Amino acid sequence: MPGYVNVPSSPRPSGTRPPGVTPPAPNPSWSPVSNGAGGTAFRRTFRTLGGDVAVWVEPGTARVQETVPKDGYQVEIRRLSDEAVEVTFVNDRTISRVSFRWWSTAPYAEVAESVG
Repeated sequence: MPGYVNVPSSPRPSGTRPPGVTPPAPNPSWSPVSNGAGGTAFRRTFRTLGGDVAVWVEPGTARVQETVPKDGYQVEIRRLSDEAVEVTFVNDRTISRVSFRWWSTAPYAEVAESVG
């Protein structure tokens, strides 16, 4: 009948799911971490077509922790200000760009992929 859901007569044990059901992929987000000076910073890893970049952002500061370009890609890091950085992975056909910064009261990022 429309609007009704078939509910199993006995509950499933916690941690199990029906056969054939896959869990959703983790939602990448900013992870709060100690900044080592009594405050909070935020860490995040971005996965792009051209490679991966791990970043760290806190009020007044943005920095790249690690870049891992994929085979055939070059990485370019450009500091826009103390609290804004742009990482670009480039090959002959693709550009992957991650721009990140501290924005007002929180970390902020934009990811752009261009394939030509």
